[in-house]
Amino acid sequence: MPNHSARTDQAGNSLGLFTLMLLAIFATELAVTALLNMLLGQLSPLVAGLADSVLLVAFFAPPLWSVCNRHNANDPEGIHRSPPVEMGKVLLGIFLIELLVMMILPQIMSKVDPMAIDLADACITTLFSAPPLWWLLFRKTKFTFPISEVLGIPLGLYVLLLV
Repeated sequence: MPNHSARTDQAGNSLGLFTLMLLAIFATELAVTALLNMLLGQLSPLVAGLADSVLLVAFFAPPLWSVCNRHNANDPEGIHRSPPVEMGKVLLGIFLIELLVMMILPQIMSKVDPMAIDLADACITTLFSAPPLWWLLFRKTKFTFPISEVLGIPLGLYVLLLV
């Protein structure tokens, strides 16, 4: 049973890191769009989307690197190796997700308050960034999660973000 307890602790830590990373994406995206709304509004949609995506990835990369290093340090068996190439793939995925959201969302929500668009942008980017982050943190796990734990934290975070 001690092995099961260690696995449960590791699962809880990993889910906590996953939740913190989603919260970091949400907060970073909301801050970038809110702070640069005037500047990004003057640019063409493609240039604004590229600028927003680059800033999101630039501000999110250091916390992700820190979490990956901490995650690997807590993994004595070497289960969770996250070389920079794999982290780069995740950052590229988040970049493309944000670029697509920035290109499509203003066209869909053209007659809505800009603050509502910023909030929707942050929520959608966070939602679609969850699978790449999940892959990075949990792709080689040897333990299983009860479905209530897997859905509990991220689903609760999504509800909190939508409210």
